[in-house]
Amino acid sequence: MNLLILSGPRLRLDIKAIYVHARRAHAQVLTVLDVFSRWTMGQLIKWTMRQEDVVALFETLFERYGLPTQLYVRNDNGSQFVADLVRTYFRDRHVIQEFTKPAPPKQHAHIESYHSILERAVCKRYEFESLGQAMRR
Repeated sequence: MNLLILSGPRLRLDIKAIYVHARRAHAQVLTVLDVFSRWTMGQLIKWTMRQEDVVALFETLFERYGLPTQLYVRNDNGSQFVADLVRTYFRDRHVIQEFTKPAPPKQHAHIESYHSILERAVCKRYEFESLGQAMRR
């Protein structure tokens, strides 16, 4: 399936912590959101999110959707996103990586809004007993 994104493909990338009740620990949800359609293109849930996980998720997205060149990705300055591996991967794939400035949430409003809805609609309504259960919600 090829994804058509109009007026310059722009994606948002961020990580949200979710609480897993049985383990009494937080897991991390990596989300890739298309700004134009507000569609969640991909998500990954793991106990610890690493730079390799960011690359692996994008490899999956390139294979699944045939993403175009001159793709723009905006993310914050999280260690997973500023890592050399991720920056080199994006450069090699002709992805233009934009970093938000610290503090102003409006630069990252699309993904922050999505994660707020995820928190209200899912995370506050269910107590997850495992990562598998969280992924099914």
